Amino acid sequence: MVLALFSEIALAVQIQGATSCGRWVEYEAKANQNTEINFSRTWVVGYLSGLASASQKEFWGGGQSGVNNLDTASVFLWIDNYCRANPLKDIDDAAMALFFERIKNK
Repeated sequence: MVLALFSEIALAVQIQGATSCGRWVEYEAKANQNTEINFSRTWVVGYLSGLASASQKEFWGGGQSGVNNLDTASVFLWIDNYCRANPLKDIDDAAMALFFERIKNK
């Protein structure tokens, strides 16, 4: 029983560089005046690409025909909507939710 408890704790992974959803929404509102959103956007793209690489799941594209390709503007809009609905979460939570939604049928 004790080993089961510790194995659950060991699964937690700390993510560095992710900002809160509250800050994301704040930065997005001032996107033209704020360089912090560029850092956050770049972080999200790198995080999603890293998840795709580590899991060997296609995230950005839908195939050679270009069908179902995903652009960064769509990702940022999805993250923005998630963060507005979940301001106490972090952008890594938003990115992970998007990643799993996107790959669930692949």
